[in-house]
Amino acid sequence: MLSRGPLPYILRSMSRSSRKWAPRVLRLLAAILLLYTMATALLWWRQDDFLFRPTREYTILPDSAGLTHENVDIEVEPGTTIRGWFIPGSGKPVGTVLYFHGNARNLSYYLHRVAPFAAAGFNSLSIDYEGYGQSGGVPSEASLYRDADAAWHWLTTTKGIEPHRIVVWGYSLGGAAATWCASRQDAGAVVLESTFTTIPDVGAHVFPWLPVKLVSRSEFPSLARISIIREPILIAHGKQDNLIPFEMGRQLYEAAMEPKRFVELPGGHSDALVQNPAAWSEVRNFLATAGFIAQSTDD
Repeated sequence: MLSRGPLPYILRSMSRSSRKWAPRVLRLLAAILLLYTMATALLWWRQDDFLFRPTREYTILPDSAGLTHENVDIEVEPGTTIRGWFIPGSGKPVGTVLYFHGNARNLSYYLHRVAPFAAAGFNSLSIDYEGYGQSGGVPSEASLYRDADAAWHWLTTTKGIEPHRIVVWGYSLGGAAATWCASRQDAGAVVLESTFTTIPDVGAHVFPWLPVKLVSRSEFPSLARISIIREPILIAHGKQDNLIPFEMGRQLYEAAMEPKRFVELPGGHSDALVQNPAAWSEVRNFLATAGFIAQSTDD
């Protein structure tokens, strides 16, 4: 009876339809798999281009912003030097900030973040990583650590600044350099601004559909390193940060040892800590507590 009813006809029609669409579905799946493989291969091949985005030309110099500065060329290995700007603080220095900038452009792009240090009485040394600005070499995780070590050595040896009078400060990618430096040296204080737990964590956030953690060649394991930093540490992070999630800043804070302080910024990734009056006041108070003599918050 069933062989004469509508069900066998429907089943035969579905079977014919399946046979008709199966090759198209398989071709579509193959195309998706190919695109996914190509995207993964491109990420593996060009990941340094995503991570390091240097420019060579300086768009502004400290002198143009009314800041006296010294061009510093620091040798990181035979034949390779990096460029730094040493900007003295106004009046008698109350300390020195060793500043590590983010992954894009060069020193001139971050001058507005460095300039307030001088007004607050702090000397500052900010460096361009290898491959940035007028620095030689090629940027990489290993070279970034080498640059941080060379900058510290220049401050403490060539410039003769006592380690406990140095504030190691890092923004974004520079937070990884600062964490590396502070985990190896005895600085006076550490400030981490809008930085991350690890680079693969950031990559997984930016490209959640790709196996970033499997193909990443850079690690920058700041979350693991921060737990061995013994200096007073302040961590600031923007609540609206779409590049490096706010939760990463909280994770770093939870992993850090006391004394520590967390500053929640109202803006996003590019908003400068020093240009937020309330946050800058908190930093100044933190540095005063850490043994640096801060001037009036009206400076």
